[in-house]
Amino acid sequence: MKNQEKAQSLILKLMPSKKIHSAYIQKSKEFVAYFEGFKRISVKKSHVYKLEYVTSKYFKRKYLVAFVDRNWFKKIAPVCDAAASSQFFFLGIQAPPLLLIPSKTFPKRVSFKSVVEHEIVHINQALNFELPDLRSCLFKHEILFRELIKHIRSEYEANFIQLAFDSTLIPPDHYKISLEEWCHLRGFTDGIECILRRLFLKGEDKAEFKKFVQ
Repeated sequence: MKNQEKAQSLILKLMPSKKIHSAYIQKSKEFVAYFEGFKRISVKKSHVYKLEYVTSKYFKRKYLVAFVDRNWFKKIAPVCDAAASSQFFFLGIQAPPLLLIPSKTFPKRVSFKSVVEHEIVHINQALNFELPDLRSCLFKHEILFRELIKHIRSEYEANFIQLAFDSTLIPPDHYKISLEEWCHLRGFTDGIECILRRLFLKGEDKAEFKKFVQ
């Protein structure tokens, strides 16, 4: 119960103001109209199947979802079931922050609902200008370190809210690790993995990486 009380406090902290959320909804409606217009006049196949809104169980607000081609999605998020994006470009325009799901419909498994809530936390962070940028920030050791700290906090918040209400994903008792520790650890390992993926897949500067680990 204590974990859920803390999660509720995080939810209140991350809740965008009504003004920010209203501006987001207006921009998302314009993006949806742009997408629907494209579908009517173009024969070109898009990696976006459709756009819909989903209402968060915890934040009680609507958020835009893009259902996208699985193969395209795996190129940008190879180990994820879903992803939040604040830098999604479609046909020359930038979308508002939105949730990307590699499917034509919502997956039916119950556990996926908590995945959606996890990603909605990241959308709220983007709306509040608090989303880190390890995937595309300048690959300099001081910037990587700063973004890693932000990444750990960001993933901690999303994981804590998700796991406080979904005990099926909490590590077994024999690990002897608290939910706090587990969520910080997941944020750290995810951030390091992101940096390593850039280093080896994108050919980033190894000298800067050595400075970063020192």
